[in-house]
Amino acid sequence: MFKCGYLAGGINITNNPERSVIPCCHVDHNHSLYNGKDLLNGNILRQMRKDALDGKIPELCKPCVSKEELGIESPRTRSIREFKNKGVVKELFTPADVEVLYLKISNLCNFKCVMCDPSSSHLIAKENGIEDSLIEINNFYETQLLNLLPQMVNLRHVQITGGEPLLHKKRNLDILRRLDKSVKIQYRTNGSVYDRQVVEFLKNFDTVQFLMSIDAQEDVLHYQRPRSDWKEIKSNLEKYKEQGFELINTMTVTAFNIHQIPKFTNESGHFFDAIEFTAIRYPEEYRINLIQQDKLNSIVDELKSTKVTGNLSNYIKDIVANHMSLPSKKVVKKFWKSVSNMKQYRDVDLNKAIPEMYDFYLKD
Repeated sequence: MFKCGYLAGGINITNNPERSVIPCCHVDHNHSLYNGKDLLNGNILRQMRKDALDGKIPELCKPCVSKEELGIESPRTRSIREFKNKGVVKELFTPADVEVLYLKISNLCNFKCVMCDPSSSHLIAKENGIEDSLIEINNFYETQLLNLLPQMVNLRHVQITGGEPLLHKKRNLDILRRLDKSVKIQYRTNGSVYDRQVVEFLKNFDTVQFLMSIDAQEDVLHYQRPRSDWKEIKSNLEKYKEQGFELINTMTVTAFNIHQIPKFTNESGHFFDAIEFTAIRYPEEYRINLIQQDKLNSIVDELKSTKVTGNLSNYIKDIVANHMSLPSKKVVKKFWKSVSNMKQYRDVDLNKAIPEMYDFYLKD
């Protein structure tokens, strides 16, 4: 049997109209499987569980397996240790089997981040000319979820994402009111929203974490996450910190912000209980290997001496093993095309925002 705590006890409801329910947020999202309308036992989940029971590695589980092959602990191996089910999979779920719930409410967002696509920001959808730019969780999944939550007696962890999930006051409160105070609550947020009513309700729970998506400071942040305001975000971080919530920064590392990691951790690291680093994989034209090799090597050397609570050492292992090889000429062209489009459509200029790095990017 291929073991995984998420396959045995996880539900991830996304706003993708056809591929909406998967076991976790760590799987490969580039698939074409259709789930159907059953929240707990849809086509995708049943096929993955069947593969696991047959001793096969489910196709969508390869991101975790690739980490394990590098000697890095994956979400899968961690789940086997931490979940009550110990990763033992069965083909059919009941509500009592659910230990972890991930919920992507919609793509409603106030940012247009470079690494996001229309499914994660309605503003990007509008920019791309998509008429129905707002993509929300399917009503039949949402209705099922609200009805099933009281029966999920072993639920211990809920993570709510978007878009920007804190823009949905009513939906947040509808969900939170159905949860036991012992359930660990996580919000994956860009830090731009501080909703006092939601914050007051969150004080009822034993454990609340905000997973902040803040990749840099000031101009570098504004370039990578257009429409962001560092002063506003910093003010909100102070408010969340005052309430005693745990703040974990989940930094998406790209060719635009990797050089600022030491500065960011030194000047803003005090806001966070930990900082987790993830190397961007897609879009491929934003990967760190768009930086000239000599400069990239010197940045990585500086990172090795940077001290921060989090997964920086594992991140360095990952980028050295998987992200240092030269990109194709096609990818380099896509990078500069994107830089041009960012200036035209999002009013951010690479040379003005990150002048210290401009000359170190590969030229097409």
